[in-house]
Order: sequence, then C-alpha cells, then structure tokens
Amino acid sequence: MTKGERFIFHVASTHANARFVADFSGVDGLELFRTTSLVLKDASTANIIEVPEANFAFKVVSQLEYQPPSEEMRRMVNGWVVRVHTAAGAESKAFLSDVSDSGAGILSPTSFQRGEQVVLHVDADDKGLELAAEVRYSVRSKIAPDMYKSGLKFSEFGRLEGAVWRNFLKAA
Repeated sequence: MTKGERFIFHVASTHANARFVADFSGVDGLELFRTTSLVLKDASTANIIEVPEANFAFKVVSQLEYQPPSEEMRRMVNGWVVRVHTAAGAESKAFLSDVSDSGAGILSPTSFQRGEQVVLHVDADDKGLELAAEVRYSVRSKIAPDMYKSGLKFSEFGRLEGAVWRNFLKAA
C-alpha cells in the first residue's frame, strides 16, 4: 500500500452497515506480514499469511453512508484447524477464518461448489462438533492464491450443537 492510495470500506454490524471512502496515511511497524508454508497430512502444501498486530491509519474522504444490516456480525478467529466432509465422502482440512451465529468462513486447499452440502467438524473444548452446512461461495483467496475462501451457512442444528457452538463463539 502506498500513501494516498484510496480504499472503500464496508463495515457491518448487527444494527447497521456503513460505507465510506478513505485514503491510506501510513502504518506503524516495518514488518507487515509473514508467509508460512505448511505441509498437510495428505502431502499437499498451503501458504498461510500472518499479519502481526499493526496500526493502519486512514483519512476518511467521503460521507458515511448508512444502510440496514445485510448479514450477521462475524468474528475473526485464528489458528483453528477444522475438517470438511462432502456428501461424496471426500475430506479436506481447512482453517477457520471467521464465525457467526449461523455460519463460518474457511480457508482450504479445496474449492467447493455453491450449494454443495458439507459437514464441518470442529474440535473445541475436548468436544467434537459436527455441523451440516451449505456452501454459499468458494473463491480463490487473494492473500493465499493456492487456497480457497469459502462461506458456509449452517443448516438447523439441535439444542446441544447450538449450545456448544454458542460457547465456541463466546471464546472466539
């Protein structure tokens, strides 16, 4: 990023969405990211890009546009490795990137088809959690080109699974 470069921000919350334009002013810290190569159990490789904590400064150059909320609030999570099973029986490992009350974002070496039914396996607090989900999108990641970013919308889950998932969200 260069000083003066223009960005459009979309901010989502449970009460409203906002959109504005801002110019990049600067960042504190010299090292902005590190790339780590991983070898998965199936001998495939993946690159994970780590962004250490840093403060980015932007100058807002437009008016704020407010809109009704369009999606649930998501929480970013780091370091959770999950398994994804497809209806055809294939299994792939993935990294959980964000979570919400009714869905999750994953980063995986596998691309999924929109509408495909999958099962997400999460090991949290010594409890295995299996959640049925529908793939809403699966696109090549811009920050890790050999990976795919996929959005999952959970199917209805039972009371027990819901309680475990809500506890997981609180800890995220």
